Amino acid sequence: MSAPSLPANADKLIFLKLSLSCNISDLFYNKKLTWKEGEVMKKIIPIVALIGMMSLGIQEMNVKAETYKSAGSKMDFWNSKRTGTNFMNSTSLPENYKSAKEAHIEYVRLAPDKWAKDKDFLFEDKPDTSGKDFLIGNADNYQRLVEEDVAKLKADLDAAQSQGIKVVLTMLSLPGDRWRQFNNNQNDDRIWEEEKYQEQASQFWKDLAFELKDHPAVVGYNIINEPHPETSRKNRYNDFWTEDYEKWYSKVKGTPADLNEFYQKVVTSIREVDKETPIILDSGLYATPWAFKYLKPVKDNKTLYAFHMYEPYQLTSQRENQNKEYQYPGIVKVGDLETPMMWDKDGLNTFLQPVQNWSQENHVPSNRIIAEEFGINRTVPGAPQYMQDLISIFNQKGWHKSFYAFREDTWTGMNYELGTEKIKWDEEGQPKRQDNPLWDVIKNDLQIDAGVNRTIFKDVPQEHWAFHAIHDLANKGIIAGYGNGIFGMGDNVTREQVAALIYRTLHIEKQDKYENPYRDIDGNSTMFPEEILALTKLGFFQGDDQGNFRPKATLTRAEMAQVIKKAFRLDVKAPHNFNDVPANSWAKDAISAVQSNHIAVGVGEGKFAPDMNVTREQYAQSLYNAISNTQSHQ
Repeated sequence: MSAPSLPANADKLIFLKLSLSCNISDLFYNKKLTWKEGEVMKKIIPIVALIGMMSLGIQEMNVKAETYKSAGSKMDFWNSKRTGTNFMNSTSLPENYKSAKEAHIEYVRLAPDKWAKDKDFLFEDKPDTSGKDFLIGNADNYQRLVEEDVAKLKADLDAAQSQGIKVVLTMLSLPGDRWRQFNNNQNDDRIWEEEKYQEQASQFWKDLAFELKDHPAVVGYNIINEPHPETSRKNRYNDFWTEDYEKWYSKVKGTPADLNEFYQKVVTSIREVDKETPIILDSGLYATPWAFKYLKPVKDNKTLYAFHMYEPYQLTSQRENQNKEYQYPGIVKVGDLETPMMWDKDGLNTFLQPVQNWSQENHVPSNRIIAEEFGINRTVPGAPQYMQDLISIFNQKGWHKSFYAFREDTWTGMNYELGTEKIKWDEEGQPKRQDNPLWDVIKNDLQIDAGVNRTIFKDVPQEHWAFHAIHDLANKGIIAGYGNGIFGMGDNVTREQVAALIYRTLHIEKQDKYENPYRDIDGNSTMFPEEILALTKLGFFQGDDQGNFRPKATLTRAEMAQVIKKAFRLDVKAPHNFNDVPANSWAKDAISAVQSNHIAVGVGEGKFAPDMNVTREQYAQSLYNAISNTQSHQ
């Protein structure tokens, strides 16, 4: 929404540990050598090894976890915080790299497994008759790479490189671990139960790394997508909400279900042929952040560690045609015990804490951590805020991130360019992309990371909950701030300022003259007389008993609800549930409207606080929510 035995080629491994000027791995992997040349090499290699041992000595490949200094251009890529996406399409789609570049996406996490499957299987839910596993050939018994698949993959990587997009290659399947959707929706746990499949997986990655090690687009080998030794029948682990993770790991340590030993085995195998390309390792139980509790850093200084974030799954997995039981932020029942939990930005931060703790305890810097997949079904109420909160957390912690997904052709649930409502189709039967608040969250973050020329207020921290709303409105010309890059965080918003913002939002046509019913509105009392009078004519504002507008007066939360309800013509979808709004309150319908349309929430303890003043950032967020609500229903 994861103490190997001595391999058969141990003599080669010893030679590869030598710091020699020649690359012995190339000699072993040169399949074009004749038999006679091979006999000569058998005599030369021991001599070269002996010289290396005499001059340099055998050096142990024992790299401490806290030593994370890059030593090559591919690792250099990860020294700065990167933002990417995921490509998991039915076939190679080179044109998507051009689109990704235009969207300021820096890297793509590519899973090519679906490329071997029939379109009827992928699109029509018909049986899989291909009998093929991409690159692997047959996940039941890996022998060698499929040459035509390697060629297709390299062509796709060439397309990425032509657009300046970097690629992390991941696999959905490995020998003995066929992807669930290619395995009759059953977990394939053989790799976590039988050593032979881990040996085959190590050989597969060694072969693939040898083919791709010099490709300039490749900046990462992600060994396996969402490993799940926890699902093995022999070592079942069901619920991280209630079960002890460390206790479970103590039972599987040293067995084939030990993800740490499996990773070290594969990393060692890759490094025999490719010493430079970064390796990316997912945490266990489908890459949950909580599986970091048993993850161990491998002995390699060019490795990054990754997790996926779709929690709470009961919220994020609600599909388009499903009645939505949950919204964000809100209470969600989680785990086998269905424990009610509040999910907001603080809740997300708490769930991700095991990653932060692991990073600090193992001295792994933030630029070696990747939020490799994260997302929410685009139709879930509050989806834009969920994505904004996650992005804000990742940015604050300095982690790399890659949202799921960009223009996936086999599923639309997390194709955020399609909007937050039901899909609209064009005349050719293709889903229509449209401006919408969910894609705006991702697009604006990409633009900020890319340094695109945008308004940035110096007094609004990027991790602040209203950062996206404020800057989105600023770049639409709705909010201007005080000048000199100052927004005015914490200041109360005034009635005249609210009038100006609503006026700009609704693009009201200017008139030559307006009737002025107010005693205190003229060109000297306010900067926004036209805006105030235009909105008064539309019925959005009215004066007090003395015939005054009070332009410098602070807006209250009740007044904010009333103005937004009128300006955006909101219906009351459900009565409010606040305990501090009297039944006879003049603002009760407006408060019900902003709550039931997910524009404003309470202040805690069941209260709305109707008489509380509204700050500039609070109003910006409510206005942004109202605009987003309108766009999603157009």
